[in-house]
Amino acid sequence: MQSRSSTLPLLAVAITLLLWSSAFVAIRHLGHTFSPGALSLGRLVVGSIALGAVLATRGWTRPTRKDWSGLVVIGVLWFGVYNVALNAGERRVDAGTAAMLIQLSPVLVAVLAAVFLRERATVWLGKPRGVPAVAQIFHRKGPRGRNSSSADGVRNRHGEQGDHRAMEVC
Repeated sequence: MQSRSSTLPLLAVAITLLLWSSAFVAIRHLGHTFSPGALSLGRLVVGSIALGAVLATRGWTRPTRKDWSGLVVIGVLWFGVYNVALNAGERRVDAGTAAMLIQLSPVLVAVLAAVFLRERATVWLGKPRGVPAVAQIFHRKGPRGRNSSSADGVRNRHGEQGDHRAMEVC
């Protein structure tokens, strides 16, 4: 049996993944009821309450005057641009497409940094076989000739055949 100290991080990751991934569906669902700004404000309030609860139990170190300027800039850019743009964008695209585009942002930042700032990539940007493997899963032909997300013909790293929920393709 695992100790409590080893299961808490796992539980925290599971909750974070569940809440983060369901946010795209919630934004899509509520996007036609609330404006992008109002939806962002609602997310900010929920996040502030959660952070306030953590701060109440653990305490905090007051940021310096220099730190406040950076915090304000990050807050305005993230909530003022990112969240409002995401909320507005999800009025036009489905939740899955929005989630995939958001996940591409680290790659786009790396590419733009290489092009405009002449930075060198010091690590691989994913495994070379990862993109084709994902493409194979999404474009695999089903038993009736139509596209499906089934991975019937894909084998895991042990050579065993399995379904898409248990496959390790990268």
